[in-house]
Amino acid sequence: MSAPAASGRGAAGRGALVGVALVAALGLLLLLAPSFLFDTSFRLGVARTAFSMAGLVATWSLLAGIAGQFSFAHVAL
Repeated sequence: MSAPAASGRGAAGRGALVGVALVAALGLLLLLAPSFLFDTSFRLGVARTAFSMAGLVATWSLLAGIAGQFSFAHVAL
């Protein structure tokens, strides 16, 4: 008979948690970066539009390219 498995998170669980925290911190940094980099409201608006369009492009690539699905939400925007 083998010994029962230890309960709790192993090294893989902690590594995944650290990865999620890093991605969340990077996302927050990218969200706040334009307000620190651009001094005028026009440039800030252009940067925000560019970041939102980049997000739409990334999700469109995942949906249409990898998953092979079509999204009407992207067409509406």
